[in-house]
Amino acid sequence: MAIAGGAIYLAYAFCWAPMICNHVERHLRALAATALDATDYRAPLLARTILEGVRDCDDHCAPNIGIAMIKALSERLVGRPADAVRTYQHAMRYASRPELYLDLGLALAEDHRREEAVNALMIAVEAAPTFSESILDGELKLTVENAVRQRNQKLRERQGS
Repeated sequence: MAIAGGAIYLAYAFCWAPMICNHVERHLRALAATALDATDYRAPLLARTILEGVRDCDDHCAPNIGIAMIKALSERLVGRPADAVRTYQHAMRYASRPELYLDLGLALAEDHRREEAVNALMIAVEAAPTFSESILDGELKLTVENAVRQRNQKLRERQGS
């Protein structure tokens, strides 16, 4: 009996729950795209709907980076950048992607944590230079681009000596 119960739990945990979360992720990704395009009151409403939909998958599919990114974006859209920072940092335990650093940096900037934002954004822009176009705050963008340029110059100088 214990073996059958264990087998059922394993099938649920490693097959059924991830499959359901993948289905939910596709649906929430479409809602997130709509929320990003919304320029009126609909963005926060859609973001709240997304956060409700993420709740179940959050418990069962922790390493799902897509779900984490959708959740963090929604937290940003409802004005909770500190929660978004925690969500991005949690996701980074499972993956270290440039887009995570970009979104983390933007959330840190929204949370008025500029120095941390610059550091995260530098990592993103060094890995994918076109990401600097996603930094809409002109002063922050210039700071990040200059910091990356300076770091690259120092690296070239070290390699030359």
